[in-house]
Amino acid sequence: MASSFKLYVQDRKEEAQRETEERKEEALRVSRSSQLEERSKIYDMLERVRGQIRELNKDLASPDTLNTGDADLLQKDRALLMEERNRLSIELQKTYL
Repeated sequence: MASSFKLYVQDRKEEAQRETEERKEEALRVSRSSQLEERSKIYDMLERVRGQIRELNKDLASPDTLNTGDADLLQKDRALLMEERNRLSIELQKTYL
């Protein structure tokens, strides 16, 4: 009877260890999934910011912009967008660490 109890205890320990490992693996899967979602959001935001920068660059290159005097305002907007792009790039790099 003592050996049966010993086997029972050993089986419970092994089962508890398997359950612990399964929980860790599940937590890791969830973590990876949320990390991928975060990266996807950052890539989407970067794409939008780059599109806005592209449009501003077109506007800045236009002779009409130079004639209306909006170039300074567009340059300020471009500087803000460049800062945002840099911030998002840094944030994206952090998701890979």
